[in-house]
Amino acid sequence: MSDQVYRALARKLDSIPPGFPAAESGVELRLLARLYTPQEAAIVTAMRLDYELASAIAIRAAMDPDAAYDILFAAASKGLVRTRTGDTERTFALNPQTAGFAGFHNLEAVSHDAEAAELYVQWVQETRGGSLSDAPAARRVIPVEESISFSLAIHPYEQASEMLATARSWGVLDCMCRTRTGHAGQGCSHPLENCLVFTPDEGAYENDELIRAISQEESLWILREAADGGLVHTKGNIGGHAYNICNCCPCCCSLLRGVVEFHRPTVIVHSDFRATVDETACEGVW
Repeated sequence: MSDQVYRALARKLDSIPPGFPAAESGVELRLLARLYTPQEAAIVTAMRLDYELASAIAIRAAMDPDAAYDILFAAASKGLVRTRTGDTERTFALNPQTAGFAGFHNLEAVSHDAEAAELYVQWVQETRGGSLSDAPAARRVIPVEESISFSLAIHPYEQASEMLATARSWGVLDCMCRTRTGHAGQGCSHPLENCLVFTPDEGAYENDELIRAISQEESLWILREAADGGLVHTKGNIGGHAYNICNCCPCCCSLLRGVVEFHRPTVIVHSDFRATVDETACEGVW
């Protein structure tokens, strides 16, 4: 029974972007069993991407509505489903990020569980990148500003510091990739707390359990520290306002490992700029 419910969930997650490919060893089923109870797996398999009342999801899952609500609420607290307050009561929706376990809200469910982290790393290795998407790429690179000519002025969205300057609230949280690989015994020495989030809303992170609220000045300092450490600034490959900047390393980041280790260069959008060396001005000091 349990094996079948996790197989059904795996097929469900694989049917939505970014996908959830199967590994030859079946490690993805052990990963799902570590993260979801059988009841959570059964009800998530019946969910849709649109927000719905628990009672509507319960009908498709053949569950009691009250029991379904409790199960969905518990799953939402782990970041496995999305939830928000509706007009009259709370609603729930399938979390597309869960398929690739890439969302910030999956930190407790995936990154801080040593066994889940080990299973995740094994799944990524066996599937040559897990749920990495080649088209479209999930993130794009933000170049370091001083390496770019003045023509950058016509591309303000590429400037990491300008993204931070347009916000009204700033926060930082632990890098999910470094946390996860650290639990799996494959961590690195780069700073852990340097995933930046920001929003035009004031006071957005003051009472957040996962995100530490910081000032704009501290966010810029973290960005500079990351640049000095050779980390790669990336943001979601979406139009409009950016809400986070990851400072990625190729030893832990799922996306950069996809490029470097699994030779899949299109899983991340390249920068529109190319670094060059001015040999007349270069002092040869790193």
